[in-house]
Amino acid sequence: SSFDFDTQMTIEVPRKNNFLEALKSTGKINFKESEMARYLQRKQDLENLKAALEKYHNDKGSYPLSQGFNGLYSIWGSSDKNWIPGLTPKFLKTLPRDPSLSEEKTPQYIYYSNGTDYKLLSHGVEASTSIAQRLEAQLVDPTRKTYAFGFWTPGAKDW
Repeated sequence: SSFDFDTQMTIEVPRKNNFLEALKSTGKINFKESEMARYLQRKQDLENLKAALEKYHNDKGSYPLSQGFNGLYSIWGSSDKNWIPGLTPKFLKTLPRDPSLSEEKTPQYIYYSNGTDYKLLSHGVEASTSIAQRLEAQLVDPTRKTYAFGFWTPGAKDW
């Protein structure tokens, strides 16, 4: 950007404890993170969720139920900040949010479970899915091959 008036913009930055997160949340500022960094963050978030789901299952004998593919901003199930009910705070401190901080249906983390099986995905992430395809093809969702990766139990593979 230059100091010419035609290239400047004014944005409202919400008050948050983390200033960088506040700037990102506006959707007006692009911090050039590498695609690999976003992939690694998404994979780590999903691994943490998977571990918490297994702890929940060991404690309760089933996985948390969902109303379809739940997510923070989902149109395929419940859309709620508690998108995996009962997982926090006992099994995981907080539910993670996709690093894009999108408030749209994609990219988002989504979760579907009937109690016996589950599918947990980073959904709507073509670049990250492409990286997963090259590095860890077993993580690529067989139903959404070009835009989702994650973890699932055998019974949920084709959901």
